[in-house]
Amino acid sequence: MNDLIDIRVPPRHEDLDVMLLVGGLGTRLRSVIGEHTPKPLALVRGRPFLWYLLRTVADQGFRHVILATSHLSESFQTDLQSYVPDGLDVRFSFETSPRGTGGAIVEGLPTVNTDPFIVMNGDSFIKVSLDAMLKAHHAAGAVATVALLEVPNVARYGTVLAEKDGSITAFQEKSGLEEPGWINGGVYVLSKAALDPVATEQTSSIEKDVFPYWVGKGLHSFKVQSPFIDIGLPETYEAAGRFFEDCGYA
Repeated sequence: MNDLIDIRVPPRHEDLDVMLLVGGLGTRLRSVIGEHTPKPLALVRGRPFLWYLLRTVADQGFRHVILATSHLSESFQTDLQSYVPDGLDVRFSFETSPRGTGGAIVEGLPTVNTDPFIVMNGDSFIKVSLDAMLKAHHAAGAVATVALLEVPNVARYGTVLAEKDGSITAFQEKSGLEEPGWINGGVYVLSKAALDPVATEQTSSIEKDVFPYWVGKGLHSFKVQSPFIDIGLPETYEAAGRFFEDCGYA
């Protein structure tokens, strides 16, 4: 009997952990949603924004979710029934103080049972096949895979450069230029080893401290052409209802 596990074979959907980063302060939205509502629980068409993320996770066959919380963490437990679709197993990790996106993932690693695992930003939404992304991650033998989103205007964003084989070569700061390009889509497949560079840091950024470290050492991209929204600004939050209507959510 062969006891070796082929790490190139993706785990089954129902076994894989998906971590949602929902600990942001949401300061720019407070004038709209108030000081006591976490940004991912802001209502869109009568449902918390988080519901739409969990719905797409469940619809794609995943069953295990970790909510990485910090700011107003108790609200997620109190309102649990209003945003978790049937069939999802939800666990929590808690930050006593904000540690950045990298720190939040490191804090949550003890609750993660699979390697690799998926991470999604809790305040943005893109349509991406998590199955296809996971398969691409394994086929490349990647340490980390970043969903890259094509947008018509990158002026608000930093851009990401990648080779034809998918390997990421550079992260560029905002240029202010109004031109098309590829940006970080906020969905990742990570091996646990991807967090090694920041494992002992009190605070860190997955975007600034983790991904640049792995350029040329196993960091890959998965390109997506998809509708996209983030609700970090009052005007984008206001547009979210129409966005999800156009995406087919009743």
